This record gives sequence, structure tokens and C-alpha cells, in this order.
Amino acid sequence: MRGTDRLISSKSGRKGDCADHQPKKPISRTTGQQHMTDTTLIGRRAFLSLLTALVLLAAGSAGHSAYAASLDDLRKQGAVGERFDGLAVARDGSAKKVVKDVNAKRSKIYKREAKKTGADVTAVGTIFAKQIMKKAPKGTWFLNADGDWVKK
Repeated sequence: MRGTDRLISSKSGRKGDCADHQPKKPISRTTGQQHMTDTTLIGRRAFLSLLTALVLLAAGSAGHSAYAASLDDLRKQGAVGERFDGLAVARDGSAKKVVKDVNAKRSKIYKREAKKTGADVTAVGTIFAKQIMKKAPKGTWFLNADGDWVKK
């Protein structure tokens, strides 16, 4: 019996009713599982990437909030001030290491944002400085572009 004869010789006699010629589910290239299509796989990958990013963000925020609390404490004490360009300033020698770490992280963020937007790094820092000023605790010192220190 030829292949075309098998199609017609099924129970109903209609073409395409043979079990050999049922439409098959797409097979995923990466997993080999029939039920998982490429679209499903891409969706799962996107979900897992998002989930991973959220976990890393939560883990980073937990450490960052403690770090921010110590930065806020130093600001309240007057040991750390903020500059007009978005960088911190050690107003007391004991805060130099904290300021160095804060500025390294901020510079990295400013460079990344500047690259994304095509803006100047200094302009990005100035924009962030305005946000820092809003969120900084009362008693924080700010260095203006004129070189004057102003207390919040």
C-alpha cells in the first residue's frame, strides 16, 4: 500500500484522518520536548530573567538600605556633604572611605545613563544631584556650583 492509499483507507475514508499524518506539535530545538514551542521557551526565559533581576535587586537593596542608612547618618552628622554634580564630599576625614565607595558607584551609574541617553556624564550627575537633594535627610550639607555650602 502506498502512502496516499493509507490516507484514504482510514475509518472515515477521508484524506488526512490517518494517525500517521496527524499534525504534530512543534518540537523545541533546545529541550526536545514536544509540548514546549520556541515561543513558550522564550517567554519562560524572559520570566526567569525578570525573576533573577528582581532577586538581585532585592538582595542589592537590602545591603544598599543599610549602606544608605550609614550615609544618611554621616550626612546628618555633617561628615558627608553632597556636591552640585551628584558626587559626595567628605567633610570629615573619617568619612573618606565611605565617600570614595559612594562616588565609585554613582560614577558608574552616571556613565551608564550617559551612554544610554547620549548625554554628558556631568549633566547626568547634575540631574541625579537634584534627586539626591530631595531625598537627603535634614541637616545635609550641599556644595553649590558657586562653591558655597548650604545646609538643608
